[in-house]
Amino acid sequence: ENVSAYHGLFSTHPRNDTRLYQAVSKAGDIDVVQQPAEVDPANFRSALSGLPLGQTRQSANTEDRNRYYQTLLNYAIIFPDTWTETETMTTVTASNPSNTASLKIEARRRTQNIEPRLYIRDTLGITGLQKTEELRQYGLVGYTGLLAGTNNRLAVIYYGQRTYIFQSELSEEMGEEESEEADELIQAAIASFRPIASNELMIANPVSISYIQADGSITYADLARSSRLPEYAEETLRLMNGDYPSGEPAAGEWIKIAN
Repeated sequence: ENVSAYHGLFSTHPRNDTRLYQAVSKAGDIDVVQQPAEVDPANFRSALSGLPLGQTRQSANTEDRNRYYQTLLNYAIIFPDTWTETETMTTVTASNPSNTASLKIEARRRTQNIEPRLYIRDTLGITGLQKTEELRQYGLVGYTGLLAGTNNRLAVIYYGQRTYIFQSELSEEMGEEESEEADELIQAAIASFRPIASNELMIANPVSISYIQADGSITYADLARSSRLPEYAEETLRLMNGDYPSGEPAAGEWIKIAN
C-alpha cells in the first residue's frame, strides 16, 4: 500500500512553505516605518565608553552586593547591610546609618613571626581582653576579644605579609542589648574576611569598554595581551568588533577594547 504524502494533519507547526506564504502575505499589511536619522558615531562611542563587561556588584546576588573588595590589598569582607564605607590606601571604616557603631580595618606590614595573641599583647600593648577566641578562617589565623570593660571588639588576622587589625567602636549611648546586637554584626563581618577569589576579580575590579583608533599595525593579539579580560581575550575582542574569526583592525578604525 502506498503511503500518502505528508499533509500536516497532526503537526503542531505548519509546513515551511505554508509559513513562508503566510509571512509574505501579511507583510503587505505592515506600514512602512521611516528609517531612523543617521546618528553621529562619536555620540555612540561616548555613550558606550565605560560600560562594564560581565557581572558587577550591582548585578551580583545580595551577599556579593554587600561585599567590600579591597583590590590593592586583595581582600574581601561582607559589612552589615546598610553600613557605608570610607577608605584610605591602608584602612577602611564601615559605619551604621546612625554612626553609633563602626568597624575599622587597618593593614600593617608583619615583621615578627609570633602568634596573633602575642601580637596584641606585645606589639599593640593591649592586655586584659575578655571573651577571647582564636580565629581560623579561609586558611588565615587570628585572635579576637572585647576590650576590658567595654563592648568594643579588637581582632587581629594574619594574611600574607600583613597584619590586619580590626577595631570596633560602639557609642556609649547604646544599651546593652543594642551593643550586643551590633557586636554580633561586627563578629560576622570579621568572620567573612578572606582573600579575593580568582573568579571574583571581574566583580571586584570590573572590566569596561573603551575605544582606541587603530593605526594599521596593531593586531587583536596585541590588544589581547594588554587586556584585563580573564580568558579568551583575543576571541572576545574579535566578537566585540565584528572581526571573528579573522581580520585585523584597519588604520583609522575605532576599536572597542576591554580594560
